[in-house]
Amino acid sequence: MNGDATGPVASNVRRIAHLDIAGGGQIVAEGGYAYIGHMVPPHGTSILDVSDPQHPRVIASIALHDDHSHSHKVRVIGDLMITNSERWHRSGAGRATAIPDATALLGTRLGRALSS
Repeated sequence: MNGDATGPVASNVRRIAHLDIAGGGQIVAEGGYAYIGHMVPPHGTSILDVSDPQHPRVIASIALHDDHSHSHKVRVIGDLMITNSERWHRSGAGRATAIPDATALLGTRLGRALSS
């Protein structure tokens, strides 16, 4: 296997086109279009015209509202496209920091100690 832009990428697969585009998320193809969710901000979702598979082209890009979100999931049903918007780099910052305080408060309100 050779992952460069000119060589084969897998057995029994033939490259018919190449488009250098950010990606890493889900790809949905329907009705001559491909919908690509992107992992890295500011890229949100790209819509490609793939009716001519040898010449795909970007026809729309939906950017995110900030650099702290990503939108890597996309679904299409008929003329409806649904994407997600998630916080980017949730590396634990802020997660679970309030749990001990919330547990203590809840224990006080219930009149008993809660196990964690």
